[in-house]
Amino acid sequence: MATSDSSGVLRHTDELKRVQQFHEFLQGRLPNGVTVVGNPPRMTADDAFSVIWFLQEVSGLISDSIEMCAYCGTLFDSHKEGHIGEEKNHCSPMCEASDGL
Repeated sequence: MATSDSSGVLRHTDELKRVQQFHEFLQGRLPNGVTVVGNPPRMTADDAFSVIWFLQEVSGLISDSIEMCAYCGTLFDSHKEGHIGEEKNHCSPMCEASDGL
């Protein structure tokens, strides 16, 4: 269950929620009440997920079950939902069906 303190920072929650928050941070979106020294990063969603991939596959700091949908960009836990394909991952059959529309 996701919980947050008065600043909106997630505490003691599932890994998907924490990774989603980190993904948003890397794109320059900070939780309410959170400030950073200097300028926050401003990456594209794909570049931000490349950082997450590194933390998964090289460092082992994040579970490698967190994936990004190739169709809508949503992060999902492949152990609980979605499909991992040889070429494209998708969070739901509806996203895969909409490919090319």
